[in-house]
Amino acid sequence: MFSLDLVPSLLDLFQLDLKSTFVLVQLYAIPASLLVFVAAVLLEPRVLVDQVAILGDQSAYIIAAMMLAVVLVIVVRPQWVLAIGNLVLRKLKRPPVKLALDKKVALGILVAYCLAWSCYGLAFWLFVRGVGGNPALHLIAAIGVFNAAYQIGYLALFAPGGFGPRELVLGLMLTPFLGPVAPAVAIGARLWAVVIESLAALLALMVRK
Repeated sequence: MFSLDLVPSLLDLFQLDLKSTFVLVQLYAIPASLLVFVAAVLLEPRVLVDQVAILGDQSAYIIAAMMLAVVLVIVVRPQWVLAIGNLVLRKLKRPPVKLALDKKVALGILVAYCLAWSCYGLAFWLFVRGVGGNPALHLIAAIGVFNAAYQIGYLALFAPGGFGPRELVLGLMLTPFLGPVAPAVAIGARLWAVVIESLAALLALMVRK
């Protein structure tokens, strides 16, 4: 099974620099996260509230078809994905990546990321339950909401770390489930993530020493 620790694996196996690896990682991580969101929406339609369902009542199905097409290209034609990555690298004035990515490996990467994003959503759901007692937010809905908000914040390049857009989207999508406390929960989730990530970084530095 392909390791979830994709960055070190690529660095060790293919001798890629960090910027090149970052581009390749995002080409699989972002579509996988959006695919998890689509799956969650199909199972829990309330995730797409009126303000978010910009494509109308059929939003879930339209988005699902689009994302499935992207996933199909990633798995069947991984070299196309690498070509996009190399285009980005040229813009960054980095050397192109030459990598023969097998279809099974590409599928393994995608599945691994889908599992990882689902686990992140599970962690978010546990956080909400921890701060809100027994809210009406179901696990599937929590996974979908988290992934949508995370990627919208991530792709909002004007906001470092997605600060602002992620919390705005998260609060909006949580409102049908949590009511007026949703924005506070969204901000609390960000603060909690900062604390946990800081502790993880501190532990990593201690281990390194």
